[in-house]
Amino acid sequence: MVILNFMEEETSDPQANNSMMYYLVGAGVVVAIAAGIYFLRPQQSGVPETTTPIVEQAGQLAPPQTGPISGLACEQQYYNPVVGLPQYYLSVEGADTTDTKSITCDFTVSVAGTTVATDTAQATLTAAPQRNGQTFGCTTKALNLAKSVATKVDVQVKNDSKNSVACSKVFQFP
Repeated sequence: MVILNFMEEETSDPQANNSMMYYLVGAGVVVAIAAGIYFLRPQQSGVPETTTPIVEQAGQLAPPQTGPISGLACEQQYYNPVVGLPQYYLSVEGADTTDTKSITCDFTVSVAGTTVATDTAQATLTAAPQRNGQTFGCTTKALNLAKSVATKVDVQVKNDSKNSVACSKVFQFP
């Protein structure tokens, strides 16, 4: 009888029943919100999204040269932006014969005929036996240049044999 009496007291308390009801309703609301968020989230189409690499944003690049090297030559010019700053690294790549030991690149940057920056860089040389010569690359330090303005980059490339070649390209920096 003691057990029966105990159960009678528990069910006869209206506040205990109300508390239990609030817990059940609250749990139901939480489950409903979680299910709604899950089912209403953006669905993926199965095709992975691709991102554009920074190289494509760094100006138009010419395809690499594959022909035999006959002398000092510029093959392509490009730039790379410094993330978060209005600065850019300017680069030139080219080729020369195997007897060249050093190459210097003089960069002159101008806007509307006025020189806005200059820099000199030593080239790094890499053997290219498949082309019967070697390739080089020069890159400036980070230069402060204006965005969205037609900017002409002239490069004078000189090797240790006193040969030189000039290349020029106009960029509009993003």
